[in-house]
Amino acid sequence: MKRYTLIFSLLLCIISGTRAQGSGNISYFPVVTGKDVPETAQKLLVAKMEQIVTKSGYGSANRADRFLFVAKCNVTEKDVAPVTPPRIRQEVEITFMLGDEVENKVYATASLNLKGMGINETKVWQTAINGIKVDNPVFPKLFSEANGKIETYYRDNCQSIISKARALASTGKFNEAIASLMEVPEICSDCYNNALNEACKIYQEKIDNEGASLITKARNTWSASMDQKGADAA
Repeated sequence: MKRYTLIFSLLLCIISGTRAQGSGNISYFPVVTGKDVPETAQKLLVAKMEQIVTKSGYGSANRADRFLFVAKCNVTEKDVAPVTPPRIRQEVEITFMLGDEVENKVYATASLNLKGMGINETKVWQTAINGIKVDNPVFPKLFSEANGKIETYYRDNCQSIISKARALASTGKFNEAIASLMEVPEICSDCYNNALNEACKIYQEKIDNEGASLITKARNTWSASMDQKGADAA
């Protein structure tokens, strides 16, 4: 993962001169939590959440790098209808949360109360989840609230983020430093551009450091064996 982050950061360093402002958006990784939610129903809910993210104008991440879109499921009422075959009826509350896994912060929440019915637990959950409308106005409001708080967080903490990355680089932890800077969302344009500039500087330090180390190693190799074999090794 860090290898790809370094390659990506190098490419951004190359093209950064043509990009004055961050123009991307935040991507969220969907997560479903809750007791006794069948796997099939979880997959259905994740698919629904991905549609919601896209409909709200954001990106759906395929990896839980940082920002999460969490659905916490809770059964509030349940009974079995005395018919043949028995029908299960239940009411569920799904609380949607947008948060930052790295900082352990929740930026916005919204809850929906849904009803489900079916001949088994999977069918009950499926009918409840199918009741979620991706164009429900609660979702754009949820994402807008989270987006504002995320931008505020990075505006207020940008210098601290860069300082921590610089401290990591000073101890030789170049990869970790660059990875931390590349976590800044592109939509937070000022902090993103500052973090990108710093990542490019640290990347240059990294390759300079590695180059110097290789030159020293090559010289030592040649000094130890000044022949064709030593030359090839150097």
